[in-house]
Amino acid sequence: MPPPGLLVGDVVASIRLTVDAGNRNLVIGTSGKSGVALFDASPGLSYSIQLAMEPSPTNAVMPYKVIKPDNTVLLSGSIGGNSYPPSIHLPSLSAAGTYSLLLSPGATTLT
Repeated sequence: MPPPGLLVGDVVASIRLTVDAGNRNLVIGTSGKSGVALFDASPGLSYSIQLAMEPSPTNAVMPYKVIKPDNTVLLSGSIGGNSYPPSIHLPSLSAAGTYSLLLSPGATTLT
């Protein structure tokens, strides 16, 4: 099921992340499409998401959203540009469940 506001065809890549596990690759190679990384989280904890991006063009800024298990937005912003390595720091979570990191690079492609 795609995140709110997107159709199934808008999401071209998805992965499941595990806390403290190794790196995973998410490739969004089609302009105008999005990718989703799912992760399970526990309440009362704060999480950080560390990315190693290879956007094209290399100076691209990419919007993101972190979506809570109830399909509402927890956090949104943008990463990339001159900030490296890009990180997303989440506030202390109030609910357990599966969260989604939605990356929508627009005209940029991302590996």
